[in-house]
Amino acid sequence: MKLIKDLRRPFLSIILISLVIPAALSITSFAQSSEGVALQRGYRTGYSDGYMAGYRDSIDSRMQSYTRHTEYIKAERAYNPEYGDREVYRDGYQQGFETGYITGYERRSFESAL
Repeated sequence: MKLIKDLRRPFLSIILISLVIPAALSITSFAQSSEGVALQRGYRTGYSDGYMAGYRDSIDSRMQSYTRHTEYIKAERAYNPEYGDREVYRDGYQQGFETGYITGYERRSFESAL
C-alpha cells in the first residue's frame, strides 16, 4: 500500500507535465507566428492609443465612444509589414483600442497585457 502511495505522486506529476508542456508550446508557437506577432503588436499599439483617447475624453467630459476616433477606424498606426498580415494587425489594434479606451475613460491603471 505504501508503495502505491509513493508511486502516485510521480505518476501524477508526469501526467500534469505532459498536459502543460504541449499547451505552453502551442501558445509560444502562435505568439511567434506572423499572425501572432501582428495581433500582439496591433493590440499593444491600439491599447496605448485607446487608453490615451479614453483618458482625454474623460477629462474633457465627452461622451464615451471609441468609434468616433480616426485612429480606431484606420487601425494602422505603426504597422510594419514585417509584423505579418495587415488585417490581423488591424483586428488586434481595434481590440486593443477598445479595451484601452474603456480603461482610460474609467481612469484605471494602464495594463496592456493580452
